[in-house]
Amino acid sequence: MKTDAGQYLLFTAGGTDCAVDVAQVREVARYLPFTPVPAAGFGVAGVVNLRGHVLAALDIAALLQAESSAPQSMNIIAAHDGTFYSLLAESCGEVVSLLPENMEPLPPSARQWKFLAQYLCRHRNTLMPVIDIKYLIKNINAPA
Repeated sequence: MKTDAGQYLLFTAGGTDCAVDVAQVREVARYLPFTPVPAAGFGVAGVVNLRGHVLAALDIAALLQAESSAPQSMNIIAAHDGTFYSLLAESCGEVVSLLPENMEPLPPSARQWKFLAQYLCRHRNTLMPVIDIKYLIKNINAPA
């Protein structure tokens, strides 16, 4: 079980409720158009321009192996090791405290979330993946 409680930003991608630690979030922006990059790899939609900085646009819905009819209208700008990434999301919600007792390791049956999360959390009767940018970047950059 995850042992540290903290503040998490709730968002939706691929019709799935998700959470990300606010310590990894730098800002939330309205839709930024992305430019597809050929052969960029699984989960990389392309790149976005954020005030003159080019960021990899990570398609969370694709990584969740989920589809939604809602458009990706938000960009969650997150950082890891000094590099910024744009997480494409359908919507962003509130910042909430998630308690350690509501966290559990990702079970083998949740294989669709294996690229994104090591933990799930229960919030308001919804079980959702807790996105960890370090874990996500490691997995999308891993050799096939």
